[in-house]
Amino acid sequence: MSLIVNQWRGNSPSVRHTATVTVNDAVFGALYKVDFDGVASVETRGQDGDTTATIASRLADLLAGVAGVTVDYTAGQSSIEIMGPADGVTMASNITASNPAGSFTERIRPGKLAIDQEFLIALPEDTTGGTFTVSVDFGSGWEETTGQAYNETAENLESDLDALTSASGGDFSVTLEATEPRTYRVKVGGSWAGKSVAIKADTSGLTGLSTAAVSRAQSVGGDAPAVWKIRLHQDSSASTLINVHMNGVAYATQIANVVSQSWWDERLPANTVSFAGGQELHSGGSMTSHAVFSVPADVSISFSGPVSAQVDELQAYQGESHDSFQMFDFTAGTTGTQTVTWNGHTSGGGSMSQIASLLLSLPNINTGEIQGFTFGSVPIYVVQFQNGLGGALQPLIQFGTTDAEYLSEGAGPVNDIHAVTILGATGGTFPLQVSGKAETTDIDFASDDIDDIQAAIDATLSAGETVTVTGTISSFQIEYGGDLAETTIPLIAIDGSGLTGGQDAIISEAVTPVAGINEIQAVNIDPTATGGTYSLVNGQPSIDIPYNDSLPNIEAAYEDLPDIGAGNVFFDGTPRRLLIEYIGALAGRPVDLVKINQDSLIVSGQSALTVSVESLAGSANHWNSPQNWSLDHVPRSGELVVLKGPAGDILHGLVQAAECTFSGTDIVLNQPGDFIDGQVVRLSTSDTLPTAQDSGGAVVLDGSADYYVVAIGVTDSGNQTIKISETDNGEPVEFTNAGTGTHRIGVRLAGIRQFASYAGAIGFPQFIDGAWYPGQRYLQIDLEAPSSNDPNIELGIGDGSGLSRGYFDFGTSHVDARVLKSQGSGDEPAINVLNDNIDESEVVVIGGVFGVGNDPARTPSMRRLIGFAGRSIVGNANFSRIESYNNSVESAISQASSNIVQVRA
Repeated sequence: MSLIVNQWRGNSPSVRHTATVTVNDAVFGALYKVDFDGVASVETRGQDGDTTATIASRLADLLAGVAGVTVDYTAGQSSIEIMGPADGVTMASNITASNPAGSFTERIRPGKLAIDQEFLIALPEDTTGGTFTVSVDFGSGWEETTGQAYNETAENLESDLDALTSASGGDFSVTLEATEPRTYRVKVGGSWAGKSVAIKADTSGLTGLSTAAVSRAQSVGGDAPAVWKIRLHQDSSASTLINVHMNGVAYATQIANVVSQSWWDERLPANTVSFAGGQELHSGGSMTSHAVFSVPADVSISFSGPVSAQVDELQAYQGESHDSFQMFDFTAGTTGTQTVTWNGHTSGGGSMSQIASLLLSLPNINTGEIQGFTFGSVPIYVVQFQNGLGGALQPLIQFGTTDAEYLSEGAGPVNDIHAVTILGATGGTFPLQVSGKAETTDIDFASDDIDDIQAAIDATLSAGETVTVTGTISSFQIEYGGDLAETTIPLIAIDGSGLTGGQDAIISEAVTPVAGINEIQAVNIDPTATGGTYSLVNGQPSIDIPYNDSLPNIEAAYEDLPDIGAGNVFFDGTPRRLLIEYIGALAGRPVDLVKINQDSLIVSGQSALTVSVESLAGSANHWNSPQNWSLDHVPRSGELVVLKGPAGDILHGLVQAAECTFSGTDIVLNQPGDFIDGQVVRLSTSDTLPTAQDSGGAVVLDGSADYYVVAIGVTDSGNQTIKISETDNGEPVEFTNAGTGTHRIGVRLAGIRQFASYAGAIGFPQFIDGAWYPGQRYLQIDLEAPSSNDPNIELGIGDGSGLSRGYFDFGTSHVDARVLKSQGSGDEPAINVLNDNIDESEVVVIGGVFGVGNDPARTPSMRRLIGFAGRSIVGNANFSRIESYNNSVESAISQASSNIVQVRA
């Protein structure tokens, strides 16, 4: 039987893809969504006071931001015209407009963990024996522990505190902070978490006490230098000039000099500029270089230069407290996944580039308290401690076994402050003596105050020298100012021999309590909902909740979730706007935002937004344009497709077969499709086709029979729908059940003959006006089984200089292919095939570059691959046998190599 030949000629006129989006109704709270086949989508929600025109205006603005879409909209109108970027180029395989259920959740008030109160109890120095007690005021009077030994263990003190009347087990945590003097850290938590209590200690039963002590409360610091980084990109040259502005003088110098210590030392006192991190320049036309360095206060510096040199000031010069900067130099150090350790806490694993995020996962670092800086491909990483952790020296970070180093430790110029503590005195006098000055007059502990101490010290100072005294008679601080500012002063002397009385424990509040904040979230149910159910999701979904259920029922359904639990949420609001406050075990802490599953929610206004296709894209590159074919129709089942001559690329309309389901009169593809009216298609199944009927009675579906496409459509998700008939333009068949197994509909060709003279390519992206527009990458089509003598696929037949390039997806068809000639580019196969028929399919490669299994989304399975010549690149594919002659078959992955039989070297 002679075959019907349909030859590609590629001469269809170009047509612009055009569609109209129309807002038909304005519904407050409804969701208006336009989807471009899952590639892109835009949506807006109906607002109070909206009209169809205001909704259309917002959609038009959003649509204008979609790549490859041109928008034509007139203000005040309810319709928007959208067009493809050029004639013949599709915006998407399908464009849909929908009004899905518009319920959403939001976080009204984030939850915050309580900060527990902490105290330090320092017993008097030189204590040698005796006992002491600790008293706590929970708000209703003092409650005292039993006597504690002078060297009491932290465990025993914790037990005694938990035994107080207003406390319970776990309310206190006690650790030994220091032994000289013996100091306990008392943390108040449990039922008193985030609440404030008062603590005092009675040390009158201790022996061996001292009376007075002086310590330095604040030491004088140094200036905070400016910290800079320079990163030079790969395309920079070491001779590229950069402008350095220093103390009013401009220098135009090579980049290589800027990262040279000697260049700076020639213009400033030696080592004024301090480098940290790598300073190497790689020789040759390309390089990567970086520098991180600090500049002191008396040097004014700025940079300007080429785009290939990126200069950033990490920290400006500061004369007050400044942030701590720490740097990792991994030039010869840590690689791979490591943990981060800081200040007693360790994170999970991560890479060098994730150090900042790993630090943020630690419980003692909050959002915004650190910032990370990277230097492109250079293995340098800088961390800045800021905000709550800024302005102070911070412990060094450890990444794996690698310690950071300080770029800037975090300090500042401050005045010297001396702290004087008089422990337990009840009377008597004491004098003070500032270094180098006369001793003050005696200060009376019982009757004098801070003003008297201030006056006594002032009387001993020289002109221009000042001090500021603050505190109480038993605990005061002296800050030196005037001519004594920012100068380290030897500790002030105190003579406590004239004091009377004993010494008390020093109790200080180490951490001020902050009450936890309960999280509040909102669930907004689509205001147009008229029926159906939804579920709330936190870890797992709740039971189905009717759209208008009562608050108590909704609360009970949510509490049934394992991650929530009874008594841990309180619902308020209305059934359409649920307000959820997390209480009980979930109180005072952040909680994951609740999600809503609304697939079963029935909403009105589904027709509030519609889209109509005015014209499909058509061009000389469309498989599904009838004018491109010699028979003036798109190839049908049973025809032989011939590709020859100079006709151009085939880039669009390539989905000519797909898996499907049956419903009513619709065949629903499991993907977007490119079928058009009038095509002749066939059905196949892994088990049983559905039963069917039309007005004439039962229709017996047959996998070898031809059926005509008489109508096409699209689902809300963008998948194509098809109606078929036994005759051209006939009555659609109605399916009375779904059948069993996996079903497929498609054009089943007798074969494809691609001649070497064909100058086009099949399934590759198209280049238009300087930009790439992706088409369907594979021609997705079915094949009839080959005859006993002839293959059903022949590629590169005869003479010619055509590229013979093509990507094919033949589904489960029986493929018998011959690849005679093709031209690839590097390791990119010119011919690439997907097929899943391990019992029958075979490919013989005689020339060219052929690929199989190089698509990560698919693992083809075929019976045999025979490579006589050319190159056959095998990726993730299954073959019963691979025969390689002259080493013509090679593996793209190691797993495939064991299946290749080298028949002849």
